[in-house]
Amino acid sequence: MDIHTAISLGIEREFITDEVLKVISFYSGSAFEKPPITMHTKIVKDLGLEHDAVDIVFTLEERTRIKVPSSEWRTAITVQDVIDVLLKYAYQQNSS
Repeated sequence: MDIHTAISLGIEREFITDEVLKVISFYSGSAFEKPPITMHTKIVKDLGLEHDAVDIVFTLEERTRIKVPSSEWRTAITVQDVIDVLLKYAYQQNSS
């Protein structure tokens, strides 16, 4: 991997992380009502966002321009899982 690719992937990781945190924060509502969001926060169990899952996925795919098969989204339990799924498909799309 050359330096330009490494820099690009680092920037992409930061962008995706920021977008995931923004979108999940938006859907989780007021900070007074919910616990702080960390990489280990469980989207359904901790934040109760089971009814917003489709909207979250749609918003993330739209904002990041990364398409992920629905079967992959089912494996995403935590905030970190969501980031990892997006990164996996970002890297696949960039290497194609």
